[in-house]
Amino acid sequence: MLLFNCFPDRMLDAKALLDEFKTVDADGSGLVSFDEFVRYYGEMLLPQAHQNFDEAADMFAFFDADHSGQLEAHEFLQLLHNVFPTRCEENEAACSREFAVADTS
Repeated sequence: MLLFNCFPDRMLDAKALLDEFKTVDADGSGLVSFDEFVRYYGEMLLPQAHQNFDEAADMFAFFDADHSGQLEAHEFLQLLHNVFPTRCEENEAACSREFAVADTS
């Protein structure tokens, strides 16, 4: 949902959203690491990426409550709710769906 809301012209349907999540989760772990998040965020906002790096890093660090360097489902959901507070139900459904698909273990 975050990907869809931030970059709506890149997300056409649920399959496109899942494909985009797989793009962000470059190592296939089912989690979005800090490096993966920043890389993707930067690619999507070029040439403004250098201006937004600090904002992205601060946002990621704030929602990485356990300081693991990865956003778990509940942490990512908190981020979504903060960025898109009027779409909480959509955020929950999308996050649940995406993490269920990504969590192969």
